[in-house]
Amino acid sequence: MKKLLSILSIVFIITVLSILVLAAEGDEDTTSWNNSYASVTYLLYPFLDTDSTGNVYLAGLSTNTGIDTFYSYITKIYANGTHDTTNWNKTEQMNSADGQNVAKVDSNDQIYFLIATQDDAGIDYGIVRKYSNDGVLNSTWDFNMTGEFEDNQSDVFDIAVDSNDNLFVVGGGRYGTDTGVNKFFVKKFFVDNATEDPAWNYSLGEGNFNRVKIDSNNNVIAFGLDAANGNIWYLQKFNSSADVQWNTSFTLSDPTADVPTALAVDSIGDIYIGGYGVNLTAPGSERDWRIKKVFSNGTEDLTWNKSFSGGTGNTESVKDIIID
Repeated sequence: MKKLLSILSIVFIITVLSILVLAAEGDEDTTSWNNSYASVTYLLYPFLDTDSTGNVYLAGLSTNTGIDTFYSYITKIYANGTHDTTNWNKTEQMNSADGQNVAKVDSNDQIYFLIATQDDAGIDYGIVRKYSNDGVLNSTWDFNMTGEFEDNQSDVFDIAVDSNDNLFVVGGGRYGTDTGVNKFFVKKFFVDNATEDPAWNYSLGEGNFNRVKIDSNNNVIAFGLDAANGNIWYLQKFNSSADVQWNTSFTLSDPTADVPTALAVDSIGDIYIGGYGVNLTAPGSERDWRIKKVFSNGTEDLTWNKSFSGGTGNTESVKDIIID
């Protein structure tokens, strides 16, 4: 399906994003790849996805050297390492650095682009866009989510596409009388006309869903932070009709410092979650990686309660999990 990469390693350096491609044997392709990208000076929170012919779509948040002006960014790199700067170097100024900009490719090689931004009054919201693989905007899929919530307030964090190419958006939004409180949300938009599926106007208690994946049966798995119960990791599974199948939560170390950042689902529906906590590997180790596995029925596989330390400091975190 996605043929380009056996291993894709993302390395963030001080000014740009470097993409390093390795062959199946582990040899680096230094002829066509080992390229660097940034629309301004820095590229923050990079996300990658690939299409059916191995082209890479890179999304992120760019900023200048003063880190006081921010831009959404999405671009395309062909499978041979050539950067398409004619059709795809898309960027626009934003009002804040809140949230993340995420690209997802559907089964027809159409690209969904989620932009997390803020208006002039400081209200957070999400923009959803869709492009053809040659960079043409689909005008039906160019809308913002400010009208979806109380106070027009929402933090959007991730998107996923099901087998029918419908789009799911997760994050935290304001509902009802809970002014000033974000609640978990999962929303679905139909592929044909970008209208919202009312069955998926789902909200939970105080918190945010940070990541979302769709399994091979179109079940929706959402992973986030439960703020109402002490900022603990929270994992929930829905079937394709929006019925909750199960939920489970995890306390790692210090609830004020446990952050969920990564989610993956394998071919049989088992789930891998990752992020970071503090002092997980030893007293004083500060921020450490944590990876857990949960079976498709919601039971945790305790053999996968793994922690790693990259050394002292507060920079270690699982950024993404990829199943081969």
